[in-house]
Parts: sequence; C-alpha cells; structure tokens
Amino acid sequence: MPDIDIDFANRELALEQFKHVDASINPSKKHNTGVYCTSIPYNPFTGASTIDYDEAEKRGYFKIDWLNVSVYENVNSRGIIARFSAMNCRKSCWPHI
Repeated sequence: MPDIDIDFANRELALEQFKHVDASINPSKKHNTGVYCTSIPYNPFTGASTIDYDEAEKRGYFKIDWLNVSVYENVNSRGIIARFSAMNCRKSCWPHI
C-alpha cells in the first residue's frame, strides 16, 4: 500500500475535525503520527488501535500519517503558497539532496 503523509501547521486542530483512531506500534505504544479514518478495532480507554500498524496493513487497513510542519504556522494566504510553488530553484539551491 502507498504511504500517505499529510502536512499540517497544527495536526491536533485538523484531527479534531475527523473521527479517527490512533495507529499503534505495539499494544502499549501509539504511533507518533499515524491514524486510521476508517473503522478499525481500538482500545476505548486509549483511543489507539489494538492491531499494530504492520499487522493492520496486512489486513487491509489504511494508515495516514498526519504531520506537524511548523513552517506552515506563518502561512496566512494561498498567495504565499502559490508564490513559493512557482519559484524555480535549481538543484544547487538544495546541496543536501
């Protein structure tokens, strides 16, 4: 299955808008960013899936990683995003890639 990451300035505010279940790494540890927006068995006390994310994928459940990206905190208009998207920066601008 493809890996889907969605970037947010504040993932908690975004998650408040959706019914979801936190993904689990193992029975006692939540995944840092992964959530399921579909029905999956979960622990009603922790809100986390009772199936770890590797096993859940094998069973056909689809996890989405909702990420906090702090650079978005200062974006206050679509115009800023469009301006950055239109910039033509050669690879020399990104020597670490």
